Amino acid sequence: GFTQDEVNMIMQAVNIEANQINIDMKSYYNGYIFNRKAKTQVYNSSMILYFFNQILKNEDLKLIDPNLSIDPQRLRRLVRSEHNRDVLIQIIKEGGIVSGILEKFSIDNLDDNKHFISLLFYMGLLTIKGSSGSLTQLVIPNYSIQQVYWEQVRSLIEESSELAKINTDVLEKHINNIASAGEIEGFIDYISQNVFSKLSDYDLQQFDEKYIKILLLSYLLLNTLYIPMSEYETASGRTDIFLQRNPKYSADVKYEWVWELKYCKTKSTPKEIAQATQDGLEQLNQYIASHRLKNRPNLKSALLIFIGKNKYKIVIPQ
Repeated sequence: GFTQDEVNMIMQAVNIEANQINIDMKSYYNGYIFNRKAKTQVYNSSMILYFFNQILKNEDLKLIDPNLSIDPQRLRRLVRSEHNRDVLIQIIKEGGIVSGILEKFSIDNLDDNKHFISLLFYMGLLTIKGSSGSLTQLVIPNYSIQQVYWEQVRSLIEESSELAKINTDVLEKHINNIASAGEIEGFIDYISQNVFSKLSDYDLQQFDEKYIKILLLSYLLLNTLYIPMSEYETASGRTDIFLQRNPKYSADVKYEWVWELKYCKTKSTPKEIAQATQDGLEQLNQYIASHRLKNRPNLKSALLIFIGKNKYKIVIPQ
């Protein structure tokens, strides 16, 4: 990997100016540590060179190298057991996992936790954050890899739940409406009817706020108007979803969004739903008032309450 100084040196050597870069490169490409005693995070060299190469060629920027995506058939082999799939979902929900890392492992033993997690580490899909006794605290290194996970979960769910093929033209139309008209119900209703309501029994066992967030993010990625951010940090906490303008399409995106998600079980009482609504609105108000968000132009917010797999309620704060 490249240190920050080495990235700066490369930019200077090939005449890339700072004003040519309008993204947070650290969020996208940094975050890797390969030894529990290491103190300095490094950039993924392949990712950063791919990004710089596009700038030098004056190409239409793709922020994430498409070669990062895992072939669906390969992914099916990796998560051939429900156990591995559970581990994968846990990693995505929690942002990482605590495990040992094997120096030698066999792909024939991937049903074993340490073998599967070690493979994810050596593939660059996990990196070291620190120690936890004799074990290692592993995390998803950056936003680029987060997107890889979200996309793969979408593929797995569409296969296991035997969902009808999502009409990407309809989906893009709904996301365009979110950006230009500030209308989100079309998108939420489409995902609710065509994804949530058709989940397999296995996926319904995972269904909670974090799982809902993963699914929403994975489908938001099908349109490039936004950079969908999970756990965007503000002074008062982390937002569930922050839809940030993609700098490439800033002229086409009138509204940015902060979404807070709540999940209530089908048998929840009106009182429980009312309490979830109150809690969600209080959190939204705190996020919007934070210094990182309060001065962003045309920022809208919404509380999304999902009740079971078939119902939802959208509350737009006034």
